[in-house]
Amino acid sequence: MSTNATTSARSKPPLYGWHFAATTLLTLVMLAAMTVHFGFQALAHTARDISGAVLKHVEAQQGLGMAPADIVEQSLKEFHDAAQIEVCIGGRCATRTASADTPFNAELRAGLGWPCATQAVAHRGSTRTATVCMAIDDVMEDIGRDVMVLLIAQAIGFGIWFAATRRFVARREIWTERVARAATTDAATGLLNRASFRVALDEAAARGDEGWLVLAGIDELKSVNELHGSSVGDHVILTVAERLKDLGAVVRVLGRTGGDEFAFVLDGASPTTLERSLSRLRAAMAAPIEHQGLLLSASISAGAVAVERQLSAAELMRRANVALRAAKKVGPDSQSIFNVAYDIELRKHHQLRLDLMNAVERGHLELVYQPIVDARGQVVVAEALARWKHQELGFVSPEVFIAAAESSGLIHELGIALLKKACEDLAAARRRGLPLKRLAVNLSPAQLTNPDLASIVYAVVRGAGLEPADIELELTESAAMASRQDATQQLRELAEVGFAISIDDFGTGYSSLSRLQTLPLSKLKIDRSFVRAFEEPSGAVLLDAMMDLSRRLGLSCVCEGVETAAQMHWLRDHGCDLFQGYLIGKPMPLDQLIGLGFRVPLPGATVAPDPARRSA
Repeated sequence: MSTNATTSARSKPPLYGWHFAATTLLTLVMLAAMTVHFGFQALAHTARDISGAVLKHVEAQQGLGMAPADIVEQSLKEFHDAAQIEVCIGGRCATRTASADTPFNAELRAGLGWPCATQAVAHRGSTRTATVCMAIDDVMEDIGRDVMVLLIAQAIGFGIWFAATRRFVARREIWTERVARAATTDAATGLLNRASFRVALDEAAARGDEGWLVLAGIDELKSVNELHGSSVGDHVILTVAERLKDLGAVVRVLGRTGGDEFAFVLDGASPTTLERSLSRLRAAMAAPIEHQGLLLSASISAGAVAVERQLSAAELMRRANVALRAAKKVGPDSQSIFNVAYDIELRKHHQLRLDLMNAVERGHLELVYQPIVDARGQVVVAEALARWKHQELGFVSPEVFIAAAESSGLIHELGIALLKKACEDLAAARRRGLPLKRLAVNLSPAQLTNPDLASIVYAVVRGAGLEPADIELELTESAAMASRQDATQQLRELAEVGFAISIDDFGTGYSSLSRLQTLPLSKLKIDRSFVRAFEEPSGAVLLDAMMDLSRRLGLSCVCEGVETAAQMHWLRDHGCDLFQGYLIGKPMPLDQLIGLGFRVPLPGATVAPDPARRSA
């Protein structure tokens, strides 16, 4: 409802006065009717008594020779309450009336229900009758008195009721206004809430107003709440709201649309107007915020989109969110204008996540295996690597879809599905004669946040008929070195039930020697970048040092990315335990791995008999 409609509804006078008048009139009619009814009944009884007394008087006076007219005249003087008396003796009638208002016609009296009574007696062959009609002055006085009392009581009651009602109406208007304000404004800042802001934005777009929709988010508000408490965070929000209000008339509509987000519409369609306003906002936010002895700094990231008539408020807000996300991607205190290319990129990423979810549910992801051999070329381990062939995009890079799974929370389901597939493939390879000692399966850092990871992995492996010793779990160096207590606890629980733990891409992260000592590791996999640099003096020193570190810690050492015979010879001569790379074999389907057999021919390696082929 618009403000004008609300004001009109409030100013329209209520019809309580008409209701009161109608109620009073109805009460008056009922009261008068009851007074007339019971008053006439009482007068009718009195009329019967008087008519009986008149007949006795006739009998007494008849013997004295009095005429009926004289008897009636004498009776009227004796009975003052009678308005009309009629006496008939043997067909002779006399009537006298004390009031001119009394109806003489018997039919009219009967029709009006007048309080009259007639009695008759027989005497010596003739009939004597006496008819008495009572005056109704007392009844009318009673009606007047009752009406007056009723009107006075009603007037007093109406005055009390009116005063109470006016107070109630005033309080109701106050509460109605409060409810309306609560429904349309943010309780903390007094600004428009999200729903009301969208209504105002829709109206602005419908009118064709030119301007910019800006969505501003407070940077690091969560950190403020965690460090200083929510009360300090609330003060920061209020301060930012006040500084937004100080932007002045250039801000047409201002609202709070989220916990740390504000939205406002700027007048003017030129980018210069937008830049000038955002510069003023940055300058305003540069001032420190003081609260409870604390000196805080706050910055705002903003995303902007031009207001267009053909766009709804929902679409404008969506585009502003996209722009804000792009700004926050750059860093704190950044601004961004909506970009169609970035929007398309986000939509593609979102669609990729949906397609990945569908692929996981339907089991469309595949595994390929890259062999890891010892110095004699014997296949010791095979690393399981996920592959996804999208129906439209073709093969999607593992870095892309693994990142999408981690950002969407799908990584837990994906990781377990791939582990189950790897266990099934290992069991099938062994049944087909490949004496593979174990498979290496990658774990995502996000999976370590699951407190039930060890029990889930153990159940999957045992469900496939394998033992934990048949599976080696690989983590990147950054994930293994994470200082989170939950990650360390998960690795220890996995090692305790028999799983081998190895660090992948060793040398690319930030390893701590003390952490290497405390983690339940069995293997280090040196990153391919160090293998490629072995011909450089510094590269060879680093590579040799890492292999020596692995030996001194009692860990197996795998060198990744072995692609040339020269690399192979150097690594073998310097005591490397295991080798992985395109020289040994590219990632391959399970059938190709089984066909490869127990060993891989290596340059300069001693050929060992293949037990699988010999048994065949």
